[in-house]
Amino acid sequence: MELKLCQEAMDKYDGSLEKIRGWAVTLWIASLGWSFQVRRKEVVLLSIVVLFTFWVLDGLNKSYREGYKARRDAVAHALREFFERGSLPTDFSSPNLPLHIRRFHETVKNMFRFHASLIYVVLLIVSAILFVKM
Repeated sequence: MELKLCQEAMDKYDGSLEKIRGWAVTLWIASLGWSFQVRRKEVVLLSIVVLFTFWVLDGLNKSYREGYKARRDAVAHALREFFERGSLPTDFSSPNLPLHIRRFHETVKNMFRFHASLIYVVLLIVSAILFVKM
């Protein structure tokens, strides 16, 4: 049951990641469209602010997900040992629930992982090019 609860929490955060990235791209496109409509390059800066905001939310959400992944992995390791040796590891205790406070370091680390940062970096480069060319 514990593994199922942890996996459900991880799935919830995965769904949030999809929504965050979808909204980031949607609002980025809208802000660029607005900048072309009003022909003001300052509005392109709005697209950069939008991307950075959602990039931070993406990293924060990923750090929450990793807390549940660590809990799931600890439980899975204990169960694996139990079935292999017939007893739980001697140092095993119930893993702590993930804390959702003081996540700055994990958030920044997750923001700059290749798979998470690729979309934001590409869109930021496009915004920077458009800002310079307008």
